[in-house]
Amino acid sequence: MLQTKPSDGAPGKKFWTAAFIFLTIILLTGGYFFLRQEIKNVRGEKSETLISIARLKEEGIRQWRQERLSDAVNISQSPLFSSALGEWLQKLDNQQLKQDIINRLELARRAYGYENILVVYRDSRVMLSLKEDMEALDPQIILALERALNWRETVLSELQKDPSGLIFLNSVSPIISKEGSVLGGLILRMDANLFLYPFLESWPSRTQTVETMLVKQQDERVVYLSELRHRRQSALSVGPALTTGSEAWLRADRRF
Repeated sequence: MLQTKPSDGAPGKKFWTAAFIFLTIILLTGGYFFLRQEIKNVRGEKSETLISIARLKEEGIRQWRQERLSDAVNISQSPLFSSALGEWLQKLDNQQLKQDIINRLELARRAYGYENILVVYRDSRVMLSLKEDMEALDPQIILALERALNWRETVLSELQKDPSGLIFLNSVSPIISKEGSVLGGLILRMDANLFLYPFLESWPSRTQTVETMLVKQQDERVVYLSELRHRRQSALSVGPALTTGSEAWLRADRRF
């Protein structure tokens, strides 16, 4: 019987096994680095998208804020409004003039979409209110009023919650007569659920994980200024301590 023997120069089984193992290692290593680079690229693209959306939201809130300030300035600095108010303050028994002022404020409230409009004395007593149940000002509004009257400029109050659970914000502006004296303050009360909160919650595409929130630092803790996506009734509630390392977003800019 004839038998064949492998040539001394031909690769053996061990060679092909080693070659196979070597190529496998090369492919796995290349695949690992390729996958790692792809993950890095995707993360970079997602990060850029998040940054772009965050900037758009920031600009939208800034514009909304400026519009609210402008509304208060347009009403409070109207010569017709300040003249009518000054005249009524000299004749508080003039019910027709009082009603004319209320009608003008009601027209502005409907046009601009405010929850309530108030006119207050310099000592924070309510002079006029489109809602009759408004008898006294919250301490935070009084602080904003004092700033507005002392600085003679329009300011925004902090977000607040009333007894009914409504979250609102106030534009506060001084009412100055043509002679230059401060007659009182104008307060435009806006419901945060009409624009601010829906704008924060909106997203260009459907997502189950992305969330935009407003927060501020109070002492050494976080205070949620807006509603959390998966926790209702969370607006204006106190969150974790700023030293909590497990909260990734606490590493963000703390200039609140």
